[in-house]
Amino acid sequence: DDTQGMEAAARLAVEEARRDGAEEAAAPIPRAVEQDGEVVYPGDRITFGAGAPPVVNLGVGVLREEGHVVASKAGVLRFEPASARLFVDNDQRRYVPALDDHVIGVVVEKGSEEYRVDLGASSLSTLPALAFDGATRKNKPNLHVGSLVFARVVLAHKDMEPELCCAAPAGVTSKDWMTGQSLFGELKGGAVVAVSLGVARSLAVDEAAGGELLALVGAVVPFEVAVGSNGRVWINAGTARDLVAIEGVLHAAMAAPAAQHPQILGEALARRERGKRAKSVN
Repeated sequence: DDTQGMEAAARLAVEEARRDGAEEAAAPIPRAVEQDGEVVYPGDRITFGAGAPPVVNLGVGVLREEGHVVASKAGVLRFEPASARLFVDNDQRRYVPALDDHVIGVVVEKGSEEYRVDLGASSLSTLPALAFDGATRKNKPNLHVGSLVFARVVLAHKDMEPELCCAAPAGVTSKDWMTGQSLFGELKGGAVVAVSLGVARSLAVDEAAGGELLALVGAVVPFEVAVGSNGRVWINAGTARDLVAIEGVLHAAMAAPAAQHPQILGEALARRERGKRAKSVN
């Protein structure tokens, strides 16, 4: 009986091994992708050629899994040489914080040591009270609930709350927050325009259609702008009329081909001039 039991167990082990081997053989081999601009799907492995930088920052839609860089979202693979950032560009609606993203947030809670900031993500982010250029315990910004901040993401992990910082990164010239000329910090005045995440990425890149549009507008109307990767754009202009005109240009132009941007800008400027003349006549 013992012999028969051992033989049955051996046959069962052989059958299980054979079945496991068949399943492994049937499992799809992950597709390898290495071209910027190529469409990727969840599970695709992303490889790098000989010219790859020594350090690559993984952004939205890309993660490290079992020693491989793998796409976690469907979309177009993008690589930004300036920041060595690799990400997947798609039309997702909700913002997912990624390391080194520049974002515009709203303070929703104020504590003695930190602020809680809404980025439009699934969870709030923390902003330490001393995370500003030149800030000390006795001399630091005094933000309030409802304040707007332009910050960068310094901690982004799926199991942890995102953390923000309003201090300039290493290698970038910093200015004390009290000067009002620091790269990051509180945004005062102006207005916030909500755009899609794709439009925000385009506006943040000088060579993209959105960046070229901002350059066109800036050539004729002086204004300040901060672009958040979370789909928020802050604009501040000299007059309310200019501010409204710029908002209108952004909404109209980013829904149209880049070739039509100059025409849309010209029509907006013409409307602004007509408004000025009507006001002067009255």
